[in-house]
Amino acid sequence: MSGYSMNVEKLQQMVAKMNETATTYDNKLKAEIARLHMPGGAFPVLDGGAAGAYETMQTAAADASLALTDAIRDAASAVQKVIDHYKRMEAAHGRAFDTALN
Repeated sequence: MSGYSMNVEKLQQMVAKMNETATTYDNKLKAEIARLHMPGGAFPVLDGGAAGAYETMQTAAADASLALTDAIRDAASAVQKVIDHYKRMEAAHGRAFDTALN
């Protein structure tokens, strides 16, 4: 045991997994979006706006990917703040603070 309750340890594992997931998503999604790039000559000269629409879609996908990974990291950060608070309360009040252990 780390000196803290099982609740803190489980939450810390969750934070680590969330950060790992965010990194995995970030790497995979960026690679997939980059792979979707269309060569300059892929659209005819009179494409009717298809090239611009495709570029807009690719940018939107990249923005959504970034928003997803940021949201996961923000959630992990919030849980980390709970953990830090929990550790301070356990340090100040001892094992009695963690009613889940009783």
